[in-house]
Amino acid sequence: MDISEVMGVTAEWAVTMVAMAVGLLVVAYLYEPYRKVWHVPGPVPLPLIGHLHLLAMHGPDVFSVLARKHGPVFRFHMGRQPLIIVADAELCKEVGVKKFKSIPNRSMPSPIANSPIHKKGLFFTRGPRWTSMRNMIISIYQPSHLSSLIPTMESCIQRATKNLDGQKEITFSGLSLSLATDVIGQAAFGTDFGLSKVPVTPDDSNIDKIAADTSVEAKASSEFIKMHMHATTSLKMDLSGSLSILVGMLLPFLQEPFRHVLKRIPGMGDYKIDRVNRALRTQMDRIVAERGGAMEHDLAASHQRKDFLSVVLTARESNKSSRELLTPDYISALTYEHLLAGSTTTAFTLSTVLYLVAKHPKVEEKLLREIDGFGPRDRVPMADDLQTKFPYLDQVVKESMRFYMVSPLVARETHEQVEIGGYALPKGTWVWLAPGVLAKDPKNFPEPEVFRPERFDPNSEEERRRHPYAFIPFGIGPRVCIGQKFSIQEIKLSVIHLYRHYVFRHSPSMESPLEFQFAIIYDFKYGVKLQMEISEVLAATAEWAVTLVAMAVGLLVVAYLYEPYRKVWHVPGPVPLPLIGHLHLLAMHGPDVFSVLARKHGPVFRFHMGRQPLIIVADAELCKEVGVKKFKSIPNRSMPSPIANSPIHKKGLFFIRGPRWTSMRNMIISIYQPSHLASLIPTMESCIQRASKNLDGQKEITFSDLSLSLATDVIGLAAFGTDFGLSKLPVTPDDSNIDKIAADTSVEAKASSEFIKMHMHATTSLKMDLSGSLSILVGVLLPFLQEPFRQVLKRIPGMGDYKIDRVNRALRTHMDSIVAEREAAMEHDLAASQQRKDFLSVVLTARESNKSSRELLTPDYISALTYEHLLAGSTTTAFTLSTVLYLVAKHPEVEEKLLREIDAFGPRDRVPMADDLQTKFPYLDQVVKESMRFYIMSPLLARETLEQVEIGGYVLPKGTWVWLAPGVLAKDPKNFPEPEIFRPERFNPNGEEERRRHPYAFIPFGIGPRVCIGQKFSIQEIKLSVIHLYRHYVFRHSPSMESPLEFQFAIICDFKYGVKLQAIKRHHA
Repeated sequence: MDISEVMGVTAEWAVTMVAMAVGLLVVAYLYEPYRKVWHVPGPVPLPLIGHLHLLAMHGPDVFSVLARKHGPVFRFHMGRQPLIIVADAELCKEVGVKKFKSIPNRSMPSPIANSPIHKKGLFFTRGPRWTSMRNMIISIYQPSHLSSLIPTMESCIQRATKNLDGQKEITFSGLSLSLATDVIGQAAFGTDFGLSKVPVTPDDSNIDKIAADTSVEAKASSEFIKMHMHATTSLKMDLSGSLSILVGMLLPFLQEPFRHVLKRIPGMGDYKIDRVNRALRTQMDRIVAERGGAMEHDLAASHQRKDFLSVVLTARESNKSSRELLTPDYISALTYEHLLAGSTTTAFTLSTVLYLVAKHPKVEEKLLREIDGFGPRDRVPMADDLQTKFPYLDQVVKESMRFYMVSPLVARETHEQVEIGGYALPKGTWVWLAPGVLAKDPKNFPEPEVFRPERFDPNSEEERRRHPYAFIPFGIGPRVCIGQKFSIQEIKLSVIHLYRHYVFRHSPSMESPLEFQFAIIYDFKYGVKLQMEISEVLAATAEWAVTLVAMAVGLLVVAYLYEPYRKVWHVPGPVPLPLIGHLHLLAMHGPDVFSVLARKHGPVFRFHMGRQPLIIVADAELCKEVGVKKFKSIPNRSMPSPIANSPIHKKGLFFIRGPRWTSMRNMIISIYQPSHLASLIPTMESCIQRASKNLDGQKEITFSDLSLSLATDVIGLAAFGTDFGLSKLPVTPDDSNIDKIAADTSVEAKASSEFIKMHMHATTSLKMDLSGSLSILVGVLLPFLQEPFRQVLKRIPGMGDYKIDRVNRALRTHMDSIVAEREAAMEHDLAASQQRKDFLSVVLTARESNKSSRELLTPDYISALTYEHLLAGSTTTAFTLSTVLYLVAKHPEVEEKLLREIDAFGPRDRVPMADDLQTKFPYLDQVVKESMRFYIMSPLLARETLEQVEIGGYVLPKGTWVWLAPGVLAKDPKNFPEPEIFRPERFNPNGEEERRRHPYAFIPFGIGPRVCIGQKFSIQEIKLSVIHLYRHYVFRHSPSMESPLEFQFAIICDFKYGVKLQAIKRHHA
């Protein structure tokens, strides 16, 4: 062979080798991603198109087909890009929850990567910025915020529903998209797009209808929505939206050059996508800038807005880190993302609910019964109602989302190498969960092709057996959709409103079965077409409404009287009588009425004080819920009209509200430390010794009067630093007897007698039996007349209102003068004032510590706080001390045991210290507690809801008076077996009864943050008094005392005729 032949063969071989090398390079390039995940099972991908031919053949069902063939983890190639599909509930949990740190991000398809307005949203942001943004947004979407959006949603729903009137047929999927977009416009942007003013389909021409409104805002809205619709529909997974995206899937290195060329050629998909995305970003940046400018112009008004954009802009200004995190471009993307993620998905689900219910008459019948059972058509469900009052609707919505799952795939991407289902996946692998496959898997949902809402009944066996991650329509783990509760709330409100007015039937022009197109999410190919019918039930309702209107004039008075009842009609209780409510029952049974009603109506019931309904709570666990768990929703005491008209009362800690209450309470608690209480023991003991001298030589004494004098003197010294001197001799609480102390001609004594007179009258005028004032009685029955009546009656001498008004004003003036005099004394001798231990001096000293304390503790509030000690701490302590002696005198075995404990402490002149009172007198502690249980001084604890709240299964609106009933708890055999027996041992901490008892079954001083802060003060005084008294005397009932004791019910329980005792001197060896 000559050289030329050799050269020819060599050249031919070389060309062949080069051709083979090029071919191998192309094959290697096309299959290089496949190499990284070849070990994961799946069909062999075709060059360039991967498995797109299978998607064209089977549609989204391709993933169920492949899962049955290849198992729960398999490959699917979207062109050149391999996806690892996970179609098992436990493995989905592993990807989305357990191994979230290894798979934290969503994979970012090229349409997203090339769109700043999309990729900077929460969906596709990554790393620490995503964490910070997510936490901030979650802090916004609290239940209270969602609840506040219900009126906005309901308004949009009502407007959209008007499009159904007179229509034979409607493309409901178009209307639902208009509705969902309008709701997002209001909730996210604070803007009314107005799409649901007319039936709208998502094509550009129909959107132009809203531009018939020539306002700038309307035209801007229509243009913005046009861009949004195009940007959304261009993000298709079937790749029809853009030639460069198709090229990028097949030959990624050519995508960007192609995009830069094609986006400059009018008519190309890339050209329009690029223009729309840039315009959309510019429009969003403009909206954010305008709202930011409006905030600077009127900050207060901006803070009142509830839309997401305004809330985020407000949050952004809170600190430096928020400003660095929430730059304008990210705020634009976050706000727009609400529209992108929340409109089409919600509209799809709402449409499928109506489509499926119309197809299943039994489901429709059951759903209508539940909706009609909620109440009148104009009663808007609140957030708690949606969660608790519509269980079947909840099941219908879930089954609809399962049957037609709007997002059959959930995209993720590995951050590092990780093992899933036994397969090691390298960093950067696209791992897509398949909730659509899970939703149609018979292992998770038997007979998956049957529409059966009951499968989601939480009490059903199927629901209990199902894997908790078999149904994940909103995603899974930290990357779960944060707007899911928003969407469900909108869907439920829409379904309830629609079915209150219509039932729906499939239109003959609609294809069957439905056909879908698969973009980023499922959507209808031709829409859901429905026909509306007004049912016979609704027609009858309309006729009934006309009748009511005709009768309205005659029923106005009744409606007014029962209007408060309407708000809480669903709470059980006896029917209230006009004007008086249940006051006749109070007159019949006294305070025991609440136990009687609790036995009949259950632990939560209504009691009407005239026209004012009270919700009485008579269960220990529910009391805990009201006073502790849901304190933020029920933080305040309800304010009866006698209090509301008395500044000296309503500015005290009892009835003050909001941040001022929190600050004042914290300040007072800081004063009532154990060391401060211990320092008051000598003061208390001195008053007790002086009061005891009244017993010497007396055959009989009204001990309840003496105990009131003693308690008032103790409060005088502890709160005011003033000795009222009432216990120098036995005193009764009427004005004439108080005058006895004025025999001392000193100015201080006369001032004290006058002050105590006013206090006694002010206290007794605050009666719950309404006998103190005609205007209060009128106010309970006809509230709008109370203030006019009061203004007239307080000017007529001899009327109760006249005396109450004069006393309250005089009391306030007197208290203000006491505070002013003490302030002047402080300025004159600061060191001496700081040595004083009375509350007024301590508060005045604390007031000067800083500026915030001076702003908080203005003189009028100091007056009210100091006086409140006298109001709250005298009668209550005196009542309990009297009942202790009355009950011990009635039970010799208790007296004997108590005397042994007291005598064992030591010599009679040894004064117990604070630690002694807590540790050396366990039986005395039991006696005091049992006395407070047996005759509870405050059988009701007043509260008022600050917002809508659910208690015991009943939804209570804002402003409802919720009163706890410790008096009922104290006589309930479940809490205290044989409650009518006085048995102190039931409070033995080592006793079985005490261990079994609910910790909130005994709450004589209240509960939660609003608990009486003076309880330790009161108990200390009672124990010191009992110890001192029983060291020197034993007591026997006077023959002149009624048996059993009779009580009168004012703000607290009190004795009708007093506790009359005989004091017998003890003679110690």
